[in-house]
Amino acid sequence: MVPAGRGRRRTKRGNAAGGAGAGGAADRAGARAHSRLLSTVRWELIPLKNFAEQCAFLPPGSTVTVTASPNKTLEDTLDLCEQLGAAGHKPVPHVAARMVRSRGHLAELAARIAALGMDEIFLVGGDQPEPAGAYAAAVELLEDLLTHVAAGAPVLTRIGVPSYPDGHALIADDDLRGALLRKQELLAAAGIASHAATQMCFDAAKIVAWLRAERAAGLRLPVLIGI
Repeated sequence: MVPAGRGRRRTKRGNAAGGAGAGGAADRAGARAHSRLLSTVRWELIPLKNFAEQCAFLPPGSTVTVTASPNKTLEDTLDLCEQLGAAGHKPVPHVAARMVRSRGHLAELAARIAALGMDEIFLVGGDQPEPAGAYAAAVELLEDLLTHVAAGAPVLTRIGVPSYPDGHALIADDDLRGALLRKQELLAAAGIASHAATQMCFDAAKIVAWLRAERAAGLRLPVLIGI
């Protein structure tokens, strides 16, 4: 039987050593988690006048999505993607359906994306009040785009899509859900990976509630939280 005093001293030393070790392990685990986060985070840049200056703050080899402004053209978005690629980053252009003028214009965009060697896009409906041509919604554009992908140009391995935990000012929640599930169906049938990125919502509880409802409705896509 170990005397009580001696046993307490041994326990105390053991706890102290364990505590220091646990603290060090926690620090190392935190550093690894931070490193993983920085290596997988995606950055979004808006094509403003200071675009080049903002690029200087990007970590080397970043994945960068470039938005499609209705005040510019989709060709402008692809031009900026070309600059990012030349700087060693992985550019992902937003392709806004309402900015595509025609099926011929879509073919031109598909050829340019292929020529730039980009294998991923982010497909949105777009903020343009009136569609420029045949496509009023992203799901309509996706159906035609997949015919180009099936023909081998561009070779897309991933097409991201937006999602709206806080709703959309102009689209009913049921319509948003239906469109998201339809995109999931089309992309799965085409064998193309995808994800849904949340738009403009900083309420964690609302995001969780939305995600639970979408999962219950059949959403299987990975969801990236936009910040």
